[in-house]
Amino acid sequence: MPILAPGIITSYDVPENARDISPLFYGLTLPETALFNRLGVGTRAINKTLNWYDDELMPTSTTLGAAYTAASGEMTLADANFFPAGTIIRCEGSVYRVTDVNPSMKEITIAILSADANHASGKTVEIIGNGQLEGKAFGNTASVKRVERTNYCQIFEQTAEVSGTEGATQLVNGTTGKMSEEIAKKMEYLYRLMGRAIWNGIALNASDNTAPRLMAGVKAFIDTHGYAPSAASFNQTNFDAFLDEISKRGGSLIDIWCSPTVARKFSALKDDSVVAERTDGTVGRWTRSYLSGNGATLTVNSDPACLDTDAIYVFPTSSIVLRPLRPLQMQPIAKVGDSERVLLVGEYSLEVRNSQAMGKFSISG
Repeated sequence: MPILAPGIITSYDVPENARDISPLFYGLTLPETALFNRLGVGTRAINKTLNWYDDELMPTSTTLGAAYTAASGEMTLADANFFPAGTIIRCEGSVYRVTDVNPSMKEITIAILSADANHASGKTVEIIGNGQLEGKAFGNTASVKRVERTNYCQIFEQTAEVSGTEGATQLVNGTTGKMSEEIAKKMEYLYRLMGRAIWNGIALNASDNTAPRLMAGVKAFIDTHGYAPSAASFNQTNFDAFLDEISKRGGSLIDIWCSPTVARKFSALKDDSVVAERTDGTVGRWTRSYLSGNGATLTVNSDPACLDTDAIYVFPTSSIVLRPLRPLQMQPIAKVGDSERVLLVGEYSLEVRNSQAMGKFSISG
């Protein structure tokens, strides 16, 4: 007499359950996806919308909102919220101490410390220190605020299909069937696509399943929140000024990222000052790092997945994290004919932390 199957279905009874192949996926390293190769994989996302919080950077400078007349005792700033009494400031060659502030009027009262002079509207006012009176009462200072950042989980998928006949045919290497080889090819292709999306993705939060959700890439976050000045000629003076501004914003001067086409421009810097003697017949030069005028050494990283041929990006790679909602899985698809079909599917988003301290140098000409 046959034994009836139990009423509950367990994982032991479902051989077609999906297999997690994300460790194999993350283990891929392709020359076309240099940034993806170096990314860390963070904790699992818990929703199709990814949220995190960045600190708003405390500014260290502003500009004059109106012309300053020497010995007048007051300055009008573009933003006086971060200049409490006791702040030491410099405008051009003059140094002052703030003695009082009216944030609503954007005015500060100042005491002259050194080289008082007239200053035109729009000139930069730098914070260079803070000096307080002994025994003074506590005063209010600005608070560090946090700002919410959002990205969305994007579904990546590929299918592999092999006919029944091909699946039973022995290959020249002695194995039978091409499904494993086909899966490996499709997984590598998915890796390339994700490498490009990590750079070039545009955020889209679909309202229903008639449109896909799309994750924003690194470039979108830098364009929206980072330091992206107007295009300028690529030379050491302009690029060092760009790096100085990122440093003022609290950015880390660690990594330079760009396309291979742009990376070659670093090899041409100071070309007339470089003397190279080689006897092995090799032609060409590759610049691996850049030493800025302020002493920072940045690694030059070339990534073909960055499609821009007129821009250089500066950000620490450690601030970019891949967040899986569904790590890449392999699962069989129901048969509809004489073939075997497999689905590779994963759902991922990108967390770009402190993008306001990252930068994009656009190259003119």
